[in-house]
Amino acid sequence: MIAYDLIIVGAGASGLLAAGYAAESGLKVLLLEKMSHVGRKLSITGKGRCNLTNEAELQNFIEQVNPNGQFLQSAFSRFYNYELIEFLNRIGIQTKLERGGRHFPANDSAPEVTRKLKEWCERSGVVFLMNFRVNRLITGKTFTEGSETLNIKGVQGTMPGESKAFMAERVLICTGGLSYPATGSDGDGHRMLKQLGHSVSRCLPSLVPLEIDRKLCKQLAGLELRNVRVDVKERGRDIANEFGELSFINTGISGPIILTLSRVVVPMLHQQRSIILVIDFKPGLDAEKLDRRLVRDFADRGKEPISSILRGLMPKKLIPVCLEQTRIPSDLMGALISAKERNKLHEFLKSFSIKLTGHRAFSEAIVTMGGVIVNEVQQKTMESKLISGLFIAGELLDLDGPTGGYNLQIAFSSAWVAADTVIKDVNNH
Repeated sequence: MIAYDLIIVGAGASGLLAAGYAAESGLKVLLLEKMSHVGRKLSITGKGRCNLTNEAELQNFIEQVNPNGQFLQSAFSRFYNYELIEFLNRIGIQTKLERGGRHFPANDSAPEVTRKLKEWCERSGVVFLMNFRVNRLITGKTFTEGSETLNIKGVQGTMPGESKAFMAERVLICTGGLSYPATGSDGDGHRMLKQLGHSVSRCLPSLVPLEIDRKLCKQLAGLELRNVRVDVKERGRDIANEFGELSFINTGISGPIILTLSRVVVPMLHQQRSIILVIDFKPGLDAEKLDRRLVRDFADRGKEPISSILRGLMPKKLIPVCLEQTRIPSDLMGALISAKERNKLHEFLKSFSIKLTGHRAFSEAIVTMGGVIVNEVQQKTMESKLISGLFIAGELLDLDGPTGGYNLQIAFSSAWVAADTVIKDVNNH
């Protein structure tokens, strides 16, 4: 039997980076993946473009991570965005910087990122075993000076037609959370770690589209809006807000700012709280300026019907909804618009309210909120505090960030630290 220095479970972003780094450093590495191909989720991330990381200053980045971004302080101090970009360039992945501090591959290809990482792993000597599902982690006990230590010994699992066990004194679990389960992230890692005593906080979809009234979905599906402000409110109380892009889809509302707000909204929905989204379609105009704009438009185009005048104020798809909610006849001429009706239009443009009815499932979520409690993991090494030789990285951990490259950076940094720890440990023995 081959003696491996490190067994890695899960060939996603974390697994590939850790495997390649460890193997390139001279370690014998076995990478186990239950899917038929590596990097299934990585290949579709960022709508196929792969937002690799973010330019944010370290402390600002940490503040964006829930629920305990400070856990990453040590990891980021050793392997952060510029170290990642330098590494990616070294293995043939050129990058570019876009607005919002977001780094993407220069060719906008997530599958190419996966391919380059896999090729680097192969060149480095990583042994791949696909279609292998790990069912349990094998542990043993060591008695030293009257104390008992639980140690990792290997993994046991199945592949088509047979069951196998692989032994190693160091195992890294990076099987992902629960988002996009069709890519292999179906909770296996959480289940195995819970069996060994690790605590896993409640997992919910994060960076996920939100659900609204079906009639409104049907009316607005396909509408994309830019430079709008969205406020989250509960019984008139301000909860959160974002500025940017959103889109209406067949099942609700999505887009960058909606996905970001979902991090706040989803837990509240699970508490049965009544949440309203208030959209300001004209955030660049204060109340007075917008009112002057409306007065001018209706005066200048007094002989046109309101349905025509509104085309200069909002997207065509939004006009029927506006007229329905304000109860203004579509054929009413601009010159006949009353102050009361103008106020209704003003209110619609500045505070269009939508009640949330739910959120989409893990199958549509970009990341998982919740996971292995980080207090049970050594932040300087990513080693379990409960089982010696067991390491945990990536989305398995109870750490999640907003859109913009945050979550992939967390995955890469935590994996790098785990691999670096194993490399030093092997070389010191």
